Amino acid sequence: MLADGSVVRVDRQADPDLWRATVGGLGLTGIVLRLKLALQRLPAPAADVRYRRMDSLDAFLDALEPWPPAEPFWFGWVDALAEGKAMGRGILETGRLASDAAGMAPLPKRRTVPFDLPSLSLHPSIIRRYNARRFHRLPAEGVRVRKAIEAFYFPLDHIAGFNRIYGSCGFYSVHCGIPYGDRPARTRCSPRSCGTRAGSISPPCSSRWAARAKASSHSRSRAMPSPSICRDVPAWRNYTPGSSASRSTTAAGSMPPRTR
Repeated sequence: MLADGSVVRVDRQADPDLWRATVGGLGLTGIVLRLKLALQRLPAPAADVRYRRMDSLDAFLDALEPWPPAEPFWFGWVDALAEGKAMGRGILETGRLASDAAGMAPLPKRRTVPFDLPSLSLHPSIIRRYNARRFHRLPAEGVRVRKAIEAFYFPLDHIAGFNRIYGSCGFYSVHCGIPYGDRPARTRCSPRSCGTRAGSISPPCSSRWAARAKASSHSRSRAMPSPSICRDVPAWRNYTPGSSASRSTTAAGSMPPRTR
């Protein structure tokens, strides 16, 4: 339903401009009264996943071009504190739905973060060492594994209270979408992100990290294929709207609510 009260049917063919504005507008074009979704049948409750080390941001972008990538799902962890030639380094995770569940890795054990970590544990010097260890822990030739679909899609669900690693103040999760093909914009994000000196961290048992750049060929709330670059910043670092830190890491211009 549009602002004038009229009800229209919108799809890619009937009204492509309004369709793109609605998909990317987060409800700002009107009220969605009815929604039709096309679902994909899972051949098995598993996914074939590959992990590869990327030595720089250029290596990341080279691995993902041309669009779309060979695998339909991909996720990249970026070491937000690496500098110099290593700036933008990280681990690229790609995957596709498995044809069967044979040889599937067991589900990770359920764990709990029992208390809020002190702010000192998130000091950049500590996180820099943690990130370097995480990066070099993966073999240079990479790793392939067949994972349960729930562990692939929801890698943190087995960790109760994982957000407590950010301390009692919680954290800001900043997201921005950069259209595919705008390589200069993505290149500019790395030095600005490193300039905040606010490192993010994940539970040691997690298979993914909080400071990340992620995307899928099935874009989320985007009018066009747009990798979503995300940054989780501890709230105790005075990460507030208008500060140099917030201007340097978000292209959206608005701050999300603090997460605890």
